[in-house]
Amino acid sequence: MDETFLNVNQCFFSTGTDEKAIIKVLTSRTNSQRQEIEHYYKTAYGKDLVTDLKKELSGDFEDLVMVLMEPYSQYDARFLRKAMEQLAAIKDAYKKEEREGTHGKRDESYVVDLNRAKADAQVLYEAGENTFGTDESEFQRILVTRNWMQMRAIFDAYQEVETKHSLFEIAGRSIEDSIKREMSGDLEKTFLTIVKYCRNPAKYFAEVLHKAMAGLGTDEDRLTRTIITRSEIDLGDIKRAYEDKYDKSLASAVESEVGGDVKRLLLGLIK
Repeated sequence: MDETFLNVNQCFFSTGTDEKAIIKVLTSRTNSQRQEIEHYYKTAYGKDLVTDLKKELSGDFEDLVMVLMEPYSQYDARFLRKAMEQLAAIKDAYKKEEREGTHGKRDESYVVDLNRAKADAQVLYEAGENTFGTDESEFQRILVTRNWMQMRAIFDAYQEVETKHSLFEIAGRSIEDSIKREMSGDLEKTFLTIVKYCRNPAKYFAEVLHKAMAGLGTDEDRLTRTIITRSEIDLGDIKRAYEDKYDKSLASAVESEVGGDVKRLLLGLIK
């Protein structure tokens, strides 16, 4: 920590602000270590590091540095709250789950129960084949509470259920096909996103990053948010998935889309 703190100190007390030094320090430390640096800075100087950074920086670079200095739990919570506010299409199902006390309590274990997976797959099948229309609340209940490994087992079992009910003994519809068939709009998009993430998180985020950089303009908010939040989780896997799918490294794609200190900071996290 002493060497790191010395580097932070030099960022501000040398002649002018050294953006390159700031980038080097922030991208070579974990989020928890950055919190320690902030505490150490306040102890030594009686000043707030984030406040000093805001005074010295500006624009997109300032915004990005502020995100890096924020505990990831708070950062994720802000965007999760924003996302939930936008899911108007599942408002009724959401309220039902709140009343039953199951919403938002995803099982965080890695335990797979094949019998339960088959039972859940049957429930999803019947919810989709409901005479009075698709019962979205059953999809909501299962897709937001089962652990990710269990969900994969459910999806495999679902296709077996579909096959069993087929009149022609051919492979049944995948869970994705059924969601597209039974739902529409934001609800369809939400459930398909959950399924895609569950099947292959690295591939999912590689696609998110590609879409953020595709077209005429770059969605820097989505680009930076994804790289930052996955940097200590599975960014290495995402980089490999990106290159496999698009025949181009993530670093080279980012380098061609953004510039200046923002580019240097993002490349520091990627590399």
